[in-house]
Amino acid sequence: VGYRGERCVPMVEGNERINTFPVAQPFRSASRRLFLLYAPFKVLIQMLSLLWTLLVVIPRPSHILVQNPPSIPSLLVVWLAARVRGAKAIIDWHNFGYTILALSLGPRHPFVVLSRAYERLLATRFDGHLCVTEAMRDWLREQWGVRATVLYDRAPDFFRRLEVEEIHALSLKLEDSLRPCAERLNIPVDDNEPTTTAASEQSDAAASDAAVGARRRRHKGRRRRSKSRSRDPPTAAGSATAPLMRTLLTEALPDGRARLRADRPALLVSSTSWTPDEDFGLLLSALQRVDQWAASTPGAPRVLCIVTGKGPQRAMYEARMRAMALSHVHVATMWLEAGDYPKLLGAADLGVCLHTSSSGLDLP
Repeated sequence: VGYRGERCVPMVEGNERINTFPVAQPFRSASRRLFLLYAPFKVLIQMLSLLWTLLVVIPRPSHILVQNPPSIPSLLVVWLAARVRGAKAIIDWHNFGYTILALSLGPRHPFVVLSRAYERLLATRFDGHLCVTEAMRDWLREQWGVRATVLYDRAPDFFRRLEVEEIHALSLKLEDSLRPCAERLNIPVDDNEPTTTAASEQSDAAASDAAVGARRRRHKGRRRRSKSRSRDPPTAAGSATAPLMRTLLTEALPDGRARLRADRPALLVSSTSWTPDEDFGLLLSALQRVDQWAASTPGAPRVLCIVTGKGPQRAMYEARMRAMALSHVHVATMWLEAGDYPKLLGAADLGVCLHTSSSGLDLP
């Protein structure tokens, strides 16, 4: 049960035992400056939508697990629905709603004080509790008298380092998004004309046929896989190493293999919700310093920073990115399919998390 939005990961969507039930998300595009004006109406609409879903739409549950935050109105609605339907109510604590609210309103704002009291009162009424850190478990016990079990966040198995051919396949799939990045970094891509080398000399006719084949493979998203998973180029005598087609990160070889480009940019990936608890300006300032260093250092690699996610401050930071004068670094924003996000992380040279805890208790 949750907001209607992007598709879930294939592991969830393909599971026949998981059903999704969307609820209303009012005032989604409203300005945060008007929050106090529309907040009561937003809470009322959310409460009615969530109550209807939990009391009428879904089958009778034995347990209802609610993630916190958000706290308002979900904690109250879940507690009420659980009592009406005879179910156990459990909170999965990832942070505290009132501390996130305090980021924009201030810790002494009446709404924040009221939110804290609301969250504490309902916490003591639930049947069970999970939390993500030992520090949060101890705080809940000492401050609110709530006993929680620590259940650490753990990445699924599909978050892993990609093999070269998987990076090549992803580069082909994201080709339209990566091409402008290549142009900004002055890196040639999609070179279907093979280069003549001592190890590979092809006639014009053979080169043309190979180029056509490479184009077809690129547009169909197909490639022949090598039995070898090595990241190194072939070294056997007489093997062809001239690339048929180059993406920003990889190049395809005549024998069907793929390899990483020697002149590829360093790939940095950061995922953000574009909210006040993530200081994205910190990363932009660091990238400016990297650009200055690269401009004065011969042989320094170029850097591509891809930022994924959606959120309220995205437009503000995108405007700041466009105003940055960078020569060796490029920052691009992308929204990826759920299945492609872990692949992009698996292809990255470096990942950056900018999350700062509003409570100081939810980071491992």
